[in-house]
Amino acid sequence: MNTLLYLILGFLDIIVVIAFIFKLFRFPFWDYKREVIIIGLSLAITSFLVRIIFEIPEIDLAIQFFLFIVFFRYLIKFRVAEAAMLTAIGILAFDLSQLLVIPSLITLEVASLGDVFRSTGMGTFLIQAVNDGVMILVSWILFRFNLGFSFIMQPPHEVRWKTSYKGTNFVALIGVLIASVAIFATLYILLNYFNEIKYVAITVIVAFIILLITSHKKEMEDLEGYD
Repeated sequence: MNTLLYLILGFLDIIVVIAFIFKLFRFPFWDYKREVIIIGLSLAITSFLVRIIFEIPEIDLAIQFFLFIVFFRYLIKFRVAEAAMLTAIGILAFDLSQLLVIPSLITLEVASLGDVFRSTGMGTFLIQAVNDGVMILVSWILFRFNLGFSFIMQPPHEVRWKTSYKGTNFVALIGVLIASVAIFATLYILLNYFNEIKYVAITVIVAFIILLITSHKKEMEDLEGYD
């Protein structure tokens, strides 16, 4: 039962991250059902192997980050720069949601600190389920009120185009690099140094804000270009 719940919730984790990314950037989520299912199943099984079979959960998030970019690039056909930026924003949003959900559930005494350090168990699964619910709600709000950005074209992209890393593109690159460090560190510190998680939270927030501000600036630049 634990294995089945782990795979189901792991699959749902990936789906809600993709849904958030697609709604934030106004891509038609249901046009990519096959690709989303492939990504969800692949990453859920990979996470199960890394966390449960090989017992190295500290590297799970980093592997997920890398595989997200690979799938976005070769399956959905984003360019690498866009794939990295979208992945960073999606995973950072998921991490931020978790950093809010975990203390809340511990305070309500429906989950414990020990559940944070486990890969399976009802408390751990509850944290995942509530976090997925929060992400679904946020994605629905983005859709319902038509919020988000549209400066990234709907894939498939022309991958031969080269990205010039100047201006807002350079700021976006810095944001992705900071996000990468935060993503790689979050799970390791969460599992080994929970009392120090505030420093990771600060890094996650900073990187997320940088990427959102960059997205806003690029959106404004695109709108000005149409005037």
